[in-house]
Amino acid sequence: MPRSDLGGSVNALIDNLTTQAAAFGITYKPSDIIKVNLRISGTYSKPTVSPVFGNSAASAPAEKGPALKEAGKEAVGMAKDKAREEAEKQAEALIREAEAKGQKLKDEAARTAEDIRKEADTQAKKLISDSSNKSPIEKMAAKKSADALKKTADKKADQLVKEADNQAARLVEEARKKGDELVK
Repeated sequence: MPRSDLGGSVNALIDNLTTQAAAFGITYKPSDIIKVNLRISGTYSKPTVSPVFGNSAASAPAEKGPALKEAGKEAVGMAKDKAREEAEKQAEALIREAEAKGQKLKDEAARTAEDIRKEADTQAKKLISDSSNKSPIEKMAAKKSADALKKTADKKADQLVKEADNQAARLVEEARKKGDELVK
């Protein structure tokens, strides 16, 4: 059937559907000849001719277009929400894992720092005890050496703990960044 025979309102409907399809990125140029499916029923002497609306988009009633569009938008929105929730769960898991690793680093650093301090204390006591049979000047020198040894050990232990804290903070920060990227 020629499109020009359909009338102005049907042609306007076809042009509107073409515009709506273009909004979704579908380029469609309606043909000048429109195929129409007809059902012929009844008797030979009294036939009944009625249109058949099949699967083609052009034959769908106009009132279904907005409803289908809305249903599609709703489905896309639900899918986006579900994906966002899953990404947020993964992001939270990444952060929890990073916090656990960071805490483990801090605990190990604290134990190692304590071992460093104990070893320095043991060496300092040995220095002082070894100097007990020596002159007062040698005893003072041993005491000063023991104090310097403890001070150096404390600095190293504090530095170790501080570095572990920094590494733990970096792990958590990197996990947060990865989590933010997942959510986006």
